[in-house]
Amino acid sequence: MTTSLDAPSEFVYHVHHIPKNNPILLSYLAGKFASLKLNAVQVEKAAFSATFASESIPSFTSRIEKLKLPHIHTFVAVAYPNSTPPSEQTIDQGDFIGCLTLIGPIPKTTYEWPESGGRAIGCDEEETKWQMTGVYTSPNHRGHGVGKLLINSACEFAVQQSGEKASRVRACTHPLNKKALELYLKLDFERAGTCNRYEAQKANEEVLPDRETMDPAVWFSKVGPVLERTSSGA
Repeated sequence: MTTSLDAPSEFVYHVHHIPKNNPILLSYLAGKFASLKLNAVQVEKAAFSATFASESIPSFTSRIEKLKLPHIHTFVAVAYPNSTPPSEQTIDQGDFIGCLTLIGPIPKTTYEWPESGGRAIGCDEEETKWQMTGVYTSPNHRGHGVGKLLINSACEFAVQQSGEKASRVRACTHPLNKKALELYLKLDFERAGTCNRYEAQKANEEVLPDRETMDPAVWFSKVGPVLERTSSGA
């Protein structure tokens, strides 16, 4: 899956879905993706629970294995100079300047959060459910619609994978991240209650600390806005 954006910039942008079935290509892409993530956690320290230190720990093999997981779908935004011929605007060329991870489909029993104040969740026979996380655009490429392109590409993928079923894509935002909230609302997401940090990180499949070390005021206060975008089936 490849989606492109022609922006008033010296670059042209494409969003690619990292493939899982080409071991040689995947090995190369895993290295580029790891570099992007390390940069992301340094630039957006408040937006990511991971740190540079924690992102540096996984081995190269474990990074590849995670990208291969059937329920983990990784999208990268790639920037190419405007002079790049279309035939060379492939995932292995250009610079990785943005990313997004889509987790799913997720069963209702795992997806649903009690006391979230959100909308009713449909059964798995009626709709598929997805968790969106790790949305990032490099500062040098912001203002050209790359974030919008990433989010729309992931949502379109969820619709395609859902077939005749409806699809539901969820994103959790930091309560102070007003720009992210505004972006989701502009892209047809709707408010769907609130979540706490524990729920958000668990849904994003991030490593959680020992519950005994968790500060209740930090981990269990439902202050994080939840956004959902739903689409009807084919």
